[in-house]
Formats: sequence, C-alpha cells, structure tokens
Amino acid sequence: MTGELAVEMMNLQIWDALDGNGRMGRLWQTLILGQWHDLFYLLPIESLIKDQQDRYYQALEEADQAADSTCFIEFMLDIIQTTLSQGSELSRSTSGDSPIDSLSDQVSDQVSDQVRQLLTLMDDRYWSTQELMAELSLTHKPTFRKNYLNPALNAGLVVMKYPDSPRSPKQKYQKTES
Repeated sequence: MTGELAVEMMNLQIWDALDGNGRMGRLWQTLILGQWHDLFYLLPIESLIKDQQDRYYQALEEADQAADSTCFIEFMLDIIQTTLSQGSELSRSTSGDSPIDSLSDQVSDQVSDQVRQLLTLMDDRYWSTQELMAELSLTHKPTFRKNYLNPALNAGLVVMKYPDSPRSPKQKYQKTES
C-alpha cells in the first residue's frame, strides 16, 4: 500500500501545482485506495483530511521539498489509522447484532441483503467462488466479489481457507460461527 500512497502524493503535487484543487486530489486518493481494497470506499478519509487540511498540505510541502514522500505517507497512514479507530469505536458503541449494523444506512441496506443471501446458503463447509455464484444464480464474478463476498469478508462474517493467498484459484470460503 505504501507504493500507492507515494504515487498518490505525486498526483497531488501535479493537481495542486496546476490549479490548487486539493479536493480533486483527495477524490483520486479515495479512488486509488478503494481500488486497492473496497473498505476504503466506506471510510470518511477525505473528511478527516479536510479537518486536518493544514497538516495535509504541510506534509505535501515537506515531501516535495525533501524529494522524499515518507512524511506524507506517514501522515496518510495516521489518517487511515484514525479513521479505522473511529469506525471500531462506532461498532463497539452500537447495539446491533452484527458488524453490518455499524455501516451507514445507505450502504447497510444493500450490503446486508446481499450478504444475508450469501450467509443463508452457506453451511459449515468451505465453498468455492464458483459454487457460491452458482447457488446465487450469478455469472459475473467481479459483481459477486464486490457486492457479496468482499462485504462479508470485511465484516468478518466469512473467512478464507487460504488467507495468505486471497486470489488463489484454490481459495474457498466458510461462514464464521455466529
């Protein structure tokens, strides 16, 4: 992930140098991180950056002057850690029965319906992606991963048989014990 942050920093320098449009840079950052892992689409990283805008631009300037992105990457990792910590506190403070309940209402409705469909069909055995898609009558693998599997994995409702090889063709998934 550090490589993505370094590339993103260079993109921000270009954007800011051209027209001072930091918001566009932060949008690109969210997009880049979200493509790396779906979880980043759900996190309010841009809002935290906006709240600490002075530190954000200071980190960018220091990185530019030093020709070294380390201070910017450390700042961004701190923002991400803060965002995740706040999300963790929110999930502990909510009274819902599952991690899905802590997501925003807009996301929760869609995620919970699709994840519930997935969890309903899964028993205690390990399932391949193809088996799950066939049971759900789905044919488009990216849609299945984005809307069903990844949210279930991120919420801790499903685990991988081979977590060190998430894209392995032998990968299988199992419902966690409730």
